[in-house]
Amino acid sequence: QERNRVANQIYFFLRDGMDEMPEELGLKAGNYPESEAKIMELLSTHEGREQLKNILEDAANRLASGEAELKWRHVKSPEYLLSEIADLDRERLEFPLPDAVEVAQEDFITQDEIDYALGRGSGYEHGAFRIYEYFIEGHDQKETVAFLKNEYGIGGGSGGLPGNDDSHNEHDGKGIRLEKGSYGNPYAKVLLNWNVVEKRLRELIKEDKYLSPQGKENYKAYKEEQAEKARQRELSRLEHGQRLECKKDIEALIAEKFNGFVLPRNTADEIVDKYGIGCVEFVLANTVTHFDYDGRFSQNNKDWAKGIVAENEWENNDLILSSHPAVLDGFTNQARRYINVLREKEKEAQQRITIDGYESVLVDEWGSEKEKYLLGNNIEDSSFYYAQVNGKTFEYDHKPERSEVEDDYINAIAEEDIDRHEAEMFSRFEGTDGIAELDEVQELAWHVVHDADDEYGNPTQWSATLSEGVFLWIDKKVDGYAIYDTADTTRPALETFSTLQE
Repeated sequence: QERNRVANQIYFFLRDGMDEMPEELGLKAGNYPESEAKIMELLSTHEGREQLKNILEDAANRLASGEAELKWRHVKSPEYLLSEIADLDRERLEFPLPDAVEVAQEDFITQDEIDYALGRGSGYEHGAFRIYEYFIEGHDQKETVAFLKNEYGIGGGSGGLPGNDDSHNEHDGKGIRLEKGSYGNPYAKVLLNWNVVEKRLRELIKEDKYLSPQGKENYKAYKEEQAEKARQRELSRLEHGQRLECKKDIEALIAEKFNGFVLPRNTADEIVDKYGIGCVEFVLANTVTHFDYDGRFSQNNKDWAKGIVAENEWENNDLILSSHPAVLDGFTNQARRYINVLREKEKEAQQRITIDGYESVLVDEWGSEKEKYLLGNNIEDSSFYYAQVNGKTFEYDHKPERSEVEDDYINAIAEEDIDRHEAEMFSRFEGTDGIAELDEVQELAWHVVHDADDEYGNPTQWSATLSEGVFLWIDKKVDGYAIYDTADTTRPALETFSTLQE
């Protein structure tokens, strides 16, 4: 590895720095892999190193006297290369290693190891967070010990201590037991009763050492997740409560209006107006699906109900209507007809727009006068959505978020800018659009980008500025050189060349 590095540096010094290769050593400028391999071979013996040393000393003398001039300054100096050869000439000392290393086992468990084990929590998901919260709530020792016993329960597992795969932990009514070694025959162990556990946890939390920095980030995410779950539970509770009131009102209305023979027309209208389409549909569908076996409900209503409530959930059993099935089937027909009328009116009231030739219902609009975003839903096929901004249109097979549409618009603008810029750059090279022909273009001043030098200090990237203020970059590749109009060399190159001179 060392000879490979030095051989590489010597090769480029001779080829690029001195612009000459000593052919008496079998080296050629245009034969890089073989020449470098030859130099490595010379570096492997004392005689070969002496030959290279003589060549480098001669080059150093000629450079110092002015007889020769360095053609490329981004190469290692001959003095540096001579020191590298001298280093390779030094005798290497070898120190044999023993076949096995004996590591003494610690027959104790440290406080840091105990703190690590306590910081893992109870072993149950989010156990550490529940323990942390309980302590900061301000409970006394007796309450906290009882909580810890319940949180940990009876159990255990392996890997209880850091950096020790042969460790395990157990917890029961007595406390937490930590051990190193095999089960039943540990070489180190400690039993922490629950009073000791409670005391140490209180100290760690007070000193802000219980949760690690990453643990604090995870705890923050956990709290946000818990808050969202609580919000959803509250919304579900409120929604269920509204549905329960709707169910009671339907039963009361049917009992009031049904005369034993017929249910007056439009009886369902007032319930739909009061509770809304979604609430009434759910209560009716939940009931019809529950009585799917009952022939007094029409098959049409059963199919409709399955599309809303495919299966009954036990928590919705209190929403099942107790009215007579035949009467309830007629009430469902009334409600469905009235709901269809309302939905048709909603469609008629919706603003219609045409995007990319497709008639759509306006779903959303936002932005400024300069960048006005419109989002429409295809009237003929509601599974497609179309967005429009500044004459550009985008099609989606789902309802996109505003951010998705904005990102697509930004990307489209960026692509246009890139295409326009590339076209301009190519026109400069092709001599089109009034730009001077190639033979009229002035020679560019290229500068080495030293931040991109390789590990040996050799340049791999150059830049130049066009008169119009546009930058060009040349990047050295494995198989040649590539020219770019951007510093981002992961993008497609404008052109590639086999040599830097090209």
